[in-house]
Amino acid sequence: MEWGFKISPLKTEAVIFSRANNTLKYLEPEQQYQFKISKNKYRGIPHLIINNIPISYRKQARFLGMILDSRLTWGPHVKDLIKRCRGDLNLMKLISGTCYGADKKALIMIYKALILSKIDYGCILYHSAAKSTLAQLNVIQNSALKIATGAYKTTRTSALEAETAVKPLRLRREEHTLKYWARSHPHGNRLPLNKLYRIDITNNLAQAKNQTIKRPITKLCS
Repeated sequence: MEWGFKISPLKTEAVIFSRANNTLKYLEPEQQYQFKISKNKYRGIPHLIINNIPISYRKQARFLGMILDSRLTWGPHVKDLIKRCRGDLNLMKLISGTCYGADKKALIMIYKALILSKIDYGCILYHSAAKSTLAQLNVIQNSALKIATGAYKTTRTSALEAETAVKPLRLRREEHTLKYWARSHPHGNRLPLNKLYRIDITNNLAQAKNQTIKRPITKLCS
């Protein structure tokens, strides 16, 4: 093209994003794909062709290190993220020990450099995943903090976070989301994500306003 950008058909995949319970019916290559709308109702999907090479449809695709599934559940991405982090956990186990190896400070630095950096990458996107999906990442952080501190398996998560001064992953995701929104807010609606964050923040403020704060009842003794 004139501006120098070239699309590689061999590295290009098509994904249909939909929250509905839709399924792709894969037919023969020479036939047309069918997209299921409801029971016994299908909508035709045209073939995508680049440089006379047909583009195949997939249920998920990797883009800039993020795995995007068709329903945006972020389950495949979190599963892949956990798999990569477990290798780093094994490394922490090898270099840790009560009488040898790295101390607590060094192990926490290794955790932040190798594991936490992977978890933080793209967290402003996958923070919309289900709580059960995000809870799997908490297990990774808890395991890393137990290795760094040498704590028992029954040690509470809050105690580990207080001992190591490491924030919960939920707060880190909210922090990164707010920082991104603060940087991108001056651009207004030119960035599509700003509309989503504005709706999300408005809903959170509305929920916080409707919540009643229970204050302790104090009695004045004369």
